[in-house]
Amino acid sequence: MSRTIRSMGFYYMKQEVWRDIPGYEQYYQVSNYGNVRSLDRKVKQKGRHFRIERRRIIALCLDNRGYHRIRVSKYNVQETLKVHRLVASAFCLNPESKPEVNHKDGLKTNNYYKNLEWVTMAENMRHSSEIGLRDNMPRGNDHHNSKLNEFQVRVVKRTSVKDINNGMLAKCFGVHISAIERVRSGKTWSHVK
Repeated sequence: MSRTIRSMGFYYMKQEVWRDIPGYEQYYQVSNYGNVRSLDRKVKQKGRHFRIERRRIIALCLDNRGYHRIRVSKYNVQETLKVHRLVASAFCLNPESKPEVNHKDGLKTNNYYKNLEWVTMAENMRHSSEIGLRDNMPRGNDHHNSKLNEFQVRVVKRTSVKDINNGMLAKCFGVHISAIERVRSGKTWSHVK
């Protein structure tokens, strides 16, 4: 399958390339455009009968975070896979073995291989902040993992370690010492001055 791409007034054809999904060779393939298809194969039915299941494009679903996913099965065992990770694994080099896949344009449903890159968690977070995806994220008291409130954070930031050590503050506020350490180092609650 080929696609027509328009660039600077010119139309040119881009070929859709298919590669096997690791672990599902001879069952499923992913394309450089983010499509997934099942391959022709014999499927055993009751008794000694087989039927031929023809190659087809699989419909993509959205997960609760907005990413495309698919369900694949082999030997009656089903698995859910994220399409952007399949495309990146098949078409994007990862010489540094980075663990996460980033969408360069910020659109979670654009799984074209040139829009994907392997990144670290820190690089992924930085990119989402730079393009404005994290602006609407809950912060401070509104965050679901918040152990401290804004008043407590201000107390932690105003006191020095010489005055009150991290352990004393943790006992006082009923949190683990690491919560106090993360506030003092600026890893959390950095928006509170």
